[in-house]
Amino acid sequence: MNLMNESLQDLFFHLPGLVGIFDAKTTGLIWGNDSWMKTYPATSDDPQRVMQYFLQSIHKEDRPVFVQAFTNVVSGITEAVSFFTRFVNYNTRPDWYLCTFKRLNNRDGGNDWICCHQSDLANMATFDHFSEFYHDFRKRHPVSAMKKLTRREQEILRLIARGFSYTEIAQCLFIQPETVNKHRKNIQKKLHLNSIALLSCFAIENGLVE
Repeated sequence: MNLMNESLQDLFFHLPGLVGIFDAKTTGLIWGNDSWMKTYPATSDDPQRVMQYFLQSIHKEDRPVFVQAFTNVVSGITEAVSFFTRFVNYNTRPDWYLCTFKRLNNRDGGNDWICCHQSDLANMATFDHFSEFYHDFRKRHPVSAMKKLTRREQEILRLIARGFSYTEIAQCLFIQPETVNKHRKNIQKKLHLNSIALLSCFAIENGLVE
């Protein structure tokens, strides 16, 4: 692949996590780093069906967000978007990832690409470019905040962070899904966290998820 310049080439090859470059018009895969090709080898075999392949790997509850984000970048509504999503690991529970789509449009060179970068949330703290995010997160949500939660709330938080649905959590704990949702709302209120992704981040930081 003929990359735009040396600095961009260096970024693609050394950026931690999974990096894939797609043609913005056809959505076909142009290039993927080693981590990408090991995780998603099928995207190189059938590059015109990237979205269909991705949807098989994404947690069903997160698919609409993923599709909307990708569509917005492809259609030009936005040049970049980042969001948390769960990717399915069929041997374990879904893993949380920070996913970013970035439009790379070089009119002079004729290139119109979309860069997809995925970082495993469990390993984010080891990446230098996420250190500021984690520093701020720890500052706002210290370990002592865990003391605000009851044992049942901690148990539910752990299962949420592992990717369990409300129905699955209810079955594990022999309670109703509505009760799980009520506990989830109480947890978010106590921790001042407004999304499932941030709850998962908190659980990982405080050792509830290995």
